[in-house]
Amino acid sequence: MPAAIVLPVTVAAVTALLSFILPRTHLGTVISLEPGFDAMFVNSHYGMEVLAEGFDWAEGPAWLPHNNALNLEPGVVFSAVRENAIYIYTEHGGRDRDAGVFHVDTHAGCDGDDCKQMVEPGTNGLVYHEKLEGLIRCEHGRRVLGITLADDKHVVLASSFEGHRFNSPNDVTIMPNGDVIFTDPPYGLNFKNETDNFEASAHRDLNYNGVFLLTLKQMQAAIASGSPQEPKRLRMLSKMARPNGIAANGTNAFVISNCEASPRGFWARCKLDTSGHTKCKTFAEVKDAYAKYFGKPDGLKIDSEGRLWATGPGGVRVYDQQGNLQGLLLTGRKTGNLVFSPEPDNALYITADNMLLRMRLKHSIAA
Repeated sequence: MPAAIVLPVTVAAVTALLSFILPRTHLGTVISLEPGFDAMFVNSHYGMEVLAEGFDWAEGPAWLPHNNALNLEPGVVFSAVRENAIYIYTEHGGRDRDAGVFHVDTHAGCDGDDCKQMVEPGTNGLVYHEKLEGLIRCEHGRRVLGITLADDKHVVLASSFEGHRFNSPNDVTIMPNGDVIFTDPPYGLNFKNETDNFEASAHRDLNYNGVFLLTLKQMQAAIASGSPQEPKRLRMLSKMARPNGIAANGTNAFVISNCEASPRGFWARCKLDTSGHTKCKTFAEVKDAYAKYFGKPDGLKIDSEGRLWATGPGGVRVYDQQGNLQGLLLTGRKTGNLVFSPEPDNALYITADNMLLRMRLKHSIAA
């Protein structure tokens, strides 16, 4: 009998192998309110896959494509806001690593003495910008909109408006022409020695919560100079009670979630006109959902068929273009944001409290 061949085995390799062989934990329920809603998912009766857990408030997922300038494997990057960290989940391995979850940045949104006193010092919303070849980041602790480029170079794209520091940039979306729009609510101004009344924070400099636009040309100039754009050149689109998640919705239009201080929330469609003004109209409201489910309007995305996928009471709420609720993905926990992956991955990734979840799709609906 020939001698047995013994291969070196590491704990990480065994763990990664078992994660593919053994069935993953699933949680939650898919509720169809319109015929055919659950037909877009693979095995919707199982609920959502738990890909990873143990994070302190997972948020802001973004899809990182193949051949990205950051030299990272394709996968989902996401924030752990209270950990001040960015992670990536990938099933492609690479860099002599097994598939799984890895740190990308351990000082993601804050790197000063104030970090220890902040409840949410890290990054929040993330998005990969193909034209700029970098990962745009909403950074709570630094209170800036930044970008990570090749070779881990970090540039601040914008830090203030009319001489006043931002509150805490929260979410960001890319318009078809390459411009970006981002929200600036006060949630990051939550210090351990203060109350939850963010608007009254002693650290606040801007006395309202805004929605801002930064053009592609302005961002290119900031990257070339290595310094943020002049505050006077920024464009403020709107003031809202609690602007939060945001997603592009075609040319010169976007959808935004508004989580007010009172127990009410809604999603609005906004349009930029040629004169530079923004007109917003309520698209869908939470209303009685607060009585049944936990959570408030937060992150959102528009799919390739025009549906709104919005985190809110219950988990993920899906609306058609007329604002009719088509279905729910009940996560059973506070749910922050989501992102679609393109072909061939074909999935919906969800950040829910301390978890990264996934729903497999029969075909990609990434816009």
